[in-house]
Parts: sequence; structure tokens; C-alpha cells
Amino acid sequence: MKKKTIGIILIFILVIMLGIGITYAYFSAIIIGKENASTLVLEAGELEIDVDGGNIITASKFLPDSDIPFATKTITLTGKNTSIYLNMPYTIKLVVDNNTFTAGSIKYSISGVNNSSSGKVIPDMEMKDAGNTTTIGSGYFERGNPLTHTYTLKVYFPETGTDQSENMRAVYSAHIEVTGEEAEEPAPKGWWKAESGTLLAAIRDNSTLHIDETGMTKPGQDKATTDEQLRITTDDYGVSFYYRGAVENNYVVFANKC
Repeated sequence: MKKKTIGIILIFILVIMLGIGITYAYFSAIIIGKENASTLVLEAGELEIDVDGGNIITASKFLPDSDIPFATKTITLTGKNTSIYLNMPYTIKLVVDNNTFTAGSIKYSISGVNNSSSGKVIPDMEMKDAGNTTTIGSGYFERGNPLTHTYTLKVYFPETGTDQSENMRAVYSAHIEVTGEEAEEPAPKGWWKAESGTLLAAIRDNSTLHIDETGMTKPGQDKATTDEQLRITTDDYGVSFYYRGAVENNYVVFANKC
């Protein structure tokens, strides 16, 4: 009985040691960055790109960890939107150059700060798959100079609680890519997505939205002689939309109510 008991204890200890060896095995990886600081000239202005920490990150002998990233990048985008009405969009991508880790092993998280309260930043995301090239998201700047959006991108090799030893000699290389998109013409919120049968869709489908001053009379100075339809202007509240035309009265009837 004693020999059998000792044998069971030895097997139990061996299992524990194997478990420790699997859990705390060291891994080697490298992220090769190609994201040099640069300036993109866009339709609405300029976008300056600055990625903190240089263009190469080397991470070696790190443990699987769901809380501590093995790589962190701070991305600062400075927009100089000199247009009157156009928004200035951009897109951030994580381009994977080489990945020999098993599927689903590498994850990323991103958080953004709209330092200038201008436009929109990419929504915060947690533990998204970073195994393949992916479009992280798009943001945009409104008019102004300078305007700043700052992002913190973190890359993880999460602990799964299972055998991860097959990734012992795996390699991961990637770089961040920031691209400018076609400038967006401004429109009332929900303008393009409004469904048929809604008031906004009816206005959109039966009105012309003008974003320039072509053929426009000057409000407060000239009397409109034609139906100029929906116009855009800047005021103390930002960008406003209004109707202008040769109206006979200013009454508005909606749902049989004036």
C-alpha cells in the first residue's frame, strides 16, 4: 500500500510540474512596425501621423497574460481641416505581416481620446482578433486647426488556462497603417440612412442639399427669387441647415397642424 501511495503522489507531483511548465513557458515574438511619422494631404486639409516609440517593437520571453499587453502603441493624429463644410475622415488598420501563432491567440484593444472635441474617434474595443490584417475603424475631424485624436493600441497574448506550448517559437509581425478617406459632404444627422416613409427621407428625396453658394442669394440682403431649397451655413452652433426660396408665406403644415 505504501508503494502504491508513493507512486500516486509522484504522478500527482509530475502532473503539477508539467502544468507549471506549460503555463509559464517563455515565448519569443517580434512586431515589425512600418508606421513612420508622416503627413497625408487630403481633400479637406492635412493629417499628421505620429506613432510613439519608433517604428519597431521587440517583445521577447513574455508570458501569456490577459491583463498585460506585450506591445503598446500610442497613435497621435493631428488634423488640419481647412475646408468650410467638409469633414476629414481617416482609417486605422492593423496590417499583419507574419503570424505563426495558432488562430485566435493574438488579440488587440484600442481606446481613443478626442482631445479637441472635434469630429468622432474610433469606439473603444477590447480583445479583438489580431491574427489577420484588420480595419480597426474610422474617425473624422470637423473644421479646425489643429485638432487632435489620440489612440492607445495594445496587443496581447492572453492566458487561456490550457496548453499553449505549441506557440513556444511562434512569431508575430505587424504594422499600423493610417489612411485618409474621401472627404465627406456634410448633411443632417441620419440623412443617408433615413428609411422611406420618414420625414427626413421625404425631405432628402424631394429636396436638393446645396453645400456651396452657387446661384444663392444672400440671406438678409437679397430676396430669393427661386426655390433654392436646402442650404447649409455655419453659425454660433456649428453647421446649420435651412430652406431658402421664393416663398409666399412662412407657414409649415405637418400632420394636419400648422
